[in-house]
Amino acid sequence: MKRLTLAVLLCLTAHAQAQGRDLDQLTQAITMLDRAAELSRDEPGRAKTIAADAATLLRGSLLLEDRDNPAAQRALGNAYLLAGDLGRAVLAYRRAAEADPSDPQIQASLAHARSLVASATPADTGSKARSAIRAARPYLPRAGLFWSGAGTFLAACSILAARLHRPIPYARSVAAGMFAFAVLAGGALAWDDRLARSPDAVVVLQAVTARTGPDAAVYPPALETPVPAGTEGSIRETRPGWALVKMGSVEAWLPTDHIERVRP
Repeated sequence: MKRLTLAVLLCLTAHAQAQGRDLDQLTQAITMLDRAAELSRDEPGRAKTIAADAATLLRGSLLLEDRDNPAAQRALGNAYLLAGDLGRAVLAYRRAAEADPSDPQIQASLAHARSLVASATPADTGSKARSAIRAARPYLPRAGLFWSGAGTFLAACSILAARLHRPIPYARSVAAGMFAFAVLAGGALAWDDRLARSPDAVVVLQAVTARTGPDAAVYPPALETPVPAGTEGSIRETRPGWALVKMGSVEAWLPTDHIERVRP
């Protein structure tokens, strides 16, 4: 853990120095996090207190642009995990994974935090495919998909039009392949729009009661047990103070002050 903390410290301090920021608070937070890790086995209560203070300091030292800094978010996730704040740990690791989906250490940290969440919702059989598509998003920019798809479609139309005037070997096969690529590009754009309309969120408070509607005084609980912190889902609809969240195969209403979006 100490080696990991040192590596995170080097990444964060280099980033902060590049922005001309004060390093004292950041260094203190990382030192406290390292101390909490040392005490986690023999004095877990004290370790949680120190880690919670480290998380507060670390969060206070990070700026808005650090939300896309995987090292910063991973350090914050480590602090929350040691402090026993599982919901915010999952949230921080998710943000780190969004910023750098190819980092195996971030994925391992996220997988470990997820394994600690006692999910009260049925499993989502499509979650792996959804995660794979999300991981590919940074490498498939929307502008590139649009123009490559549109250009390929127009080129295929041109080939078929030219074929009417003179023979072109394999024109139909080539055009069919190009049309297929254009359809795939359009499908990827449509899926990206769907993801944008259904932003991911994480339950950050313990024992949240999911409701069948957006009013605790009117609608009964949607699940037999409260939703634990760290549960992930996608927001489908919002009302004042409430959000309809799809968690696995279940859709239920949760108070908005009990959840936080991965990308606000």
